[in-house]
Amino acid sequence: MLPALLGSLAAHAQQRVAAGIGGSASAPQVMLKLVDEKVIFPEGVTIYRSADGQQWQKLTEKPLKMGDYTPTQEEFNADSLLAQYIEAAASLKNDRQEGATLLVMMLKALESMPFAAYLGIAYTDAQVATGQTYRYKVCRVARGAEQQLEVTAPIAVAPFTPIAPPDSVKINAKDGVVTVTWKPDPLRFWGVNVYRSSSADTAYRPVNSLPLVASTRPGPDGKEGYASEFYADATVSNAMVYRYRVAGLDFFGRPTQLSAPVEARPLDKTPPPPPGKVQGEAEKLLVNLTWDNSLQSDDMWGYYVYRGASYYLPFERVSALLPPAAGAYTDTVNEPGSYYYCVAAVDFAENEGKSAKVQVEVPDIFPHPPPSRA
Repeated sequence: MLPALLGSLAAHAQQRVAAGIGGSASAPQVMLKLVDEKVIFPEGVTIYRSADGQQWQKLTEKPLKMGDYTPTQEEFNADSLLAQYIEAAASLKNDRQEGATLLVMMLKALESMPFAAYLGIAYTDAQVATGQTYRYKVCRVARGAEQQLEVTAPIAVAPFTPIAPPDSVKINAKDGVVTVTWKPDPLRFWGVNVYRSSSADTAYRPVNSLPLVASTRPGPDGKEGYASEFYADATVSNAMVYRYRVAGLDFFGRPTQLSAPVEARPLDKTPPPPPGKVQGEAEKLLVNLTWDNSLQSDDMWGYYVYRGASYYLPFERVSALLPPAAGAYTDTVNEPGSYYYCVAAVDFAENEGKSAKVQVEVPDIFPHPPPSRA
């Protein structure tokens, strides 16, 4: 599971270097971050820049390595877990990047620019001008020689605006749960946060504690594909109206624009437990039914009694709604014969839990009229 998710983040992104605009309108910046299955490069990485198609200019006097950048106190204050991640990264051996530790390091590097800078896989170029276009070349150093990792697409420097929200957001309301899906777009965002409001609380609040990552996995046919549902919100109440919005997280930990609200209303579709020990006894044309009413749901509304002329044919309801405390009912039939009954427990959502069918024989004890004389 963890290697599959890690591979999805790197391989499906189809890029090894993410680039974005930062800073302010008066002091723009271009931010770079490596998106790679390896988060630590022992000999470091180097950065080159080309302005408007001109020759490459080396921006790093020496290779960027883990530990060269120390986060500011302001960055530590803004992220209470940053120090713990740095301590964990510092204890890693360069040849032991694997498993859960690697995944955690990579996810944190995607979320946090200061942590990525500490690892030596992020760089901020503040010597850029609004209106100009730049390309960047990122190289790794291995055995003392530079190896090109990637050349970015042209980046036009302009004031930063959040990118568009995830597309195709779909909400599916079920019994006690609402599921959320969206169209993954690994070239634009790596994770997603889901926000919810309700008729009881109109403010949108996040419902997930950690960013959600839509990873691929092999299907029954062996082909890689995304799951049909990415997130299940089980903190909802049936019959309440909720509204959901989704925002992606770009490769610098910044949220995209919010998607349009989508409404959901989960409904109770779970029937209450059926009554047990249903029994019937005939008294002339009266059928006296009894049942065990001790097992009831919290939203119990009452009972209905059903009768049928055959075990297999549809039954008809013969009683009004009986109270939850009811444990007996008397039905009147028109003539002797075999009758079939069941008792249904009913909740406030009108779900019914029907008991097993019981047969009651109403005997013919009535005298027949004497034969007529010829």
